Amino acid sequence: MENRFTGIVVGKITPSRYYVWCKNCFPGTDGYLDIKPGHPVKIGDWVNFTPKDASRTLPEQKSAKTDRFFCKNYSVIRNVLETRVDEDFIRIKLEQDVWEIWEIEPKTEVIGVVAGKDPFNFFVTCKGRLPGKDVVIEKTPENLDLTIGTWVKMILRIDEMNFNLKCYAYLVIPAVLHTEMIGNAGKKTLQLKLMCETDENGDIYNPVIGPINLEMRDPSMRGFSRRKEKLEKSRRYAIAVHREKPDNNQKVQSVWHLSYYELTHDHMLSLHPFLKKAIVVKIENNPHKTFVWLFNKHKEARVYFKVDNLQLGQVLIAPFTDKGQKWSSWGPQFLIADESYETRAIDTGVADILVTAEKLQNPGSRYEHSYIYHNDFGNIIDNKSNLKENGTSEYRMWIRRVGKDYRRRWVVVEQVH
Repeated sequence: MENRFTGIVVGKITPSRYYVWCKNCFPGTDGYLDIKPGHPVKIGDWVNFTPKDASRTLPEQKSAKTDRFFCKNYSVIRNVLETRVDEDFIRIKLEQDVWEIWEIEPKTEVIGVVAGKDPFNFFVTCKGRLPGKDVVIEKTPENLDLTIGTWVKMILRIDEMNFNLKCYAYLVIPAVLHTEMIGNAGKKTLQLKLMCETDENGDIYNPVIGPINLEMRDPSMRGFSRRKEKLEKSRRYAIAVHREKPDNNQKVQSVWHLSYYELTHDHMLSLHPFLKKAIVVKIENNPHKTFVWLFNKHKEARVYFKVDNLQLGQVLIAPFTDKGQKWSSWGPQFLIADESYETRAIDTGVADILVTAEKLQNPGSRYEHSYIYHNDFGNIIDNKSNLKENGTSEYRMWIRRVGKDYRRRWVVVEQVH
């Protein structure tokens, strides 16, 4: 008779993946159970499966070095022991009035960025891990399109955060911070651009990537020695950081090293009245033209200076002037701000922008259609009655800039529920 393993579902990772325990697992290395269509499970269910059903044969000798197994073929069976599921615990009755109590698999969502790869794995750096201890995602036929600089949301066990850790449950997400590659061919590394605020000691901690190492390379000194930058206390800065993998014997606070800094654009805007914040809304080719929307003026403007790899939806800071009711900027660009709206490009090089606004207004003397006000974009016209009542005063929608000359306006393209 074929040997079968019996286990119990002890945690939920995603709607289609669960943790499953069996006696052959080393403590803390429960396996993964992938849901079969038509065979749902819930925490506390008992299942059985064969070694062939799992992705590997469970060893007779338990070992912490043994990877978690995958089970994709299983049968839900009658409870082997009396089982009760509370909010955070599973209780199993072993004998009369004797209960075994298990904590349901604690897990957490962690955001990280793919920082390296080898022929078999991708390596993800994230906050909460020791510097240099990247999370490993194995290469599979389904994820070979992952690239360095891709941001992912991973579901990890809390109690494994400081151990060699492989991640099997993750989602690719839009870039959380402005991400680019710097350096020469063969020696490229990740660089992130972000806004931050120094604490009362002049140090920086970012909620996404954790602490920032303020030691910068000093090219004026032999051997490219480092110096620790002294930033003003409790001030906002625009910074760039790059990743350096520490040596095995090197104890560092963070893999992210400061490579550039300046006072944030909010401070610059107060010092330089010509500086304006704008979002890229249209990029034309042949000839190349770039158009932006000025947030604080609610006006469209043209950018005449060149910005490498400028993308629809990016927010930039630059000096703008008004000449004959036409706003424009000849530069210089001060910086690309670490903020953006979600956008989608249409064939004409125009960006649809995803926004949220409140209080839809009825048509009146100014507009023949309903409209809604947004702080950055002004009045948005619902000229095709796309916005429907949703039980609240808040509406989420895609908007687009349409029309010609003085009749150009923002309109609602689609409501998002």
